[in-house]
Amino acid sequence: MLKDNSLIREKETVSWYNNEIKTVEFMTGTSLWYGYGIRPVPVKWVLICGSKSNPEPVVIFTTDFECHPKDIIMEFIARWPIETTFEEARRHLGMETQRQWSDKAVERETPCILASFSVISLIALEFQKINGDKISIQTSAWYKKTHVTFSDILASVRRHILEEKYSSQFGKNSELWKTELSEIINQIVAA
Repeated sequence: MLKDNSLIREKETVSWYNNEIKTVEFMTGTSLWYGYGIRPVPVKWVLICGSKSNPEPVVIFTTDFECHPKDIIMEFIARWPIETTFEEARRHLGMETQRQWSDKAVERETPCILASFSVISLIALEFQKINGDKISIQTSAWYKKTHVTFSDILASVRRHILEEKYSSQFGKNSELWKTELSEIINQIVAA
């Protein structure tokens, strides 16, 4: 399809990931989406052509034929924070791994897990305001991060809770706190 000269390539300037302003080249058209045993559904497609920074083309589909291709691309870009929220909730809070026997229990648990995602994030922001410290980014030799992720936020909240609980018993100025206990807490929150 990228080599089809009958399709007109268009260009639009859009707000891309990380709020980068980018000019994308794309083609658009309509097709039928079908599967075995179901009636075909007409869809509008937008094919974002590859660029030097991202050589892989991307195809986006919609059933809204009135939507302008630029708006379709913008909606596609805007979905990224939602997808990362669900992925982080799966990975760190166990969403979609519920083992209840009733559908109602599962239906109640998923919103509670998403609410706890928000509550943990708000707690971290409040700790940040109160203590004036930044949320540290956990990196490793094989994974370099530049932005705070939910795992960093969760570790920060765990650290504050554990430090509050044990600093009164051992005292932050004691030699034990400065070496062993502080390192143990750092290992626990990174898990």
